[in-house]
Amino acid sequence: MRKSFAGIAIAIVFAFTFSACATQREAQYTATGAGIGAITGAVLGAALGSVGGHAGAGAVIGSVFGGLAGASIGNNEYHLQRSEELSARRYSYNEARARSDFVRIEDAYATPKTVAPGDTVNLVTTYTVLTPYRRLALVHEVREVRDDSGKIIGRPEVTIRREGGTWTSSMPMTIPEDAHPGRYRVRAIVETDSAGDERDFAFYVGEPQGRWRR
Repeated sequence: MRKSFAGIAIAIVFAFTFSACATQREAQYTATGAGIGAITGAVLGAALGSVGGHAGAGAVIGSVFGGLAGASIGNNEYHLQRSEELSARRYSYNEARARSDFVRIEDAYATPKTVAPGDTVNLVTTYTVLTPYRRLALVHEVREVRDDSGKIIGRPEVTIRREGGTWTSSMPMTIPEDAHPGRYRVRAIVETDSAGDERDFAFYVGEPQGRWRR
């Protein structure tokens, strides 16, 4: 009985500590421009993520509703575009002196940009992640999907362990047959426990009309 109580007490302390760290990370993201708060599901993500510099797949959590209700989200696929050394040189990042991670989204887009109901659109994000002393980073990725009014209709996300470098991450989304036509906006968010970045892009279901064009 005493052992069980001790285990519960430890769990409560851990939950409180994790919550406090989350609050601290939220402030850091706001300062760096990501502004989306703490990593959610980091413990789960640690088990799901592939480790090392190899291309791998990350299990996606979440779904899309609203005008895309019933959309099928596939697992993320990754490709290393630039090594850790080359990426650090590009951004003048000194891992021996750095006190925090570095995260920079270099590109974010949908391919194809216009998709028919029943087809698949890939939500692609290319980003650089660098860490002090080249430690593995727990990277949290989010695709925040909004309808053309700006209302959030989905927030699929994945957490994965990554070596430093520049990575391209592709999240496939199959559009339901009865999807509402129009423009859908996506906010790509990438964060670690001490840095984050975000970028917006869009895709269209059906042929875009003049009023949808930017």
